[in-house]
Amino acid sequence: MTESKPQKVIGHAHLRLATLIHRSDREGGIDEVTPPSPPLAPLIQRAYLHGYALAVHGSLHRDLDLIAVAWTEEACSPEELVEMLCQHEGLIHAGGWAQKPHGRVGVTLLTRDWNKPIDLSIIPPK
Repeated sequence: MTESKPQKVIGHAHLRLATLIHRSDREGGIDEVTPPSPPLAPLIQRAYLHGYALAVHGSLHRDLDLIAVAWTEEACSPEELVEMLCQHEGLIHAGGWAQKPHGRVGVTLLTRDWNKPIDLSIIPPK
């Protein structure tokens, strides 16, 4: 799969997510201000380049829940996806892999610029 370098721009969707996280923290009784989440556009683009659709789900209280779903015939393995996200987007793979319902696998990722974990669930290709 040929990989082109995605343009890294903080767009409107990222700013909206930062606002939602801040509101979620406030409603959850968290007094400190959570810094803006990591830019999602580069993560979404990187996942797309490797055959996955990447989306946000969950309450945003404790962590940032992301789900990656194999979307193309050429989708790489979950391990390759995580390796690419870490290598190219500055994420850190923290811990092992967890088996989830319906064939999902889960992994925790961290970033130096954000104080909440990123919980990534991946539905691999069949």
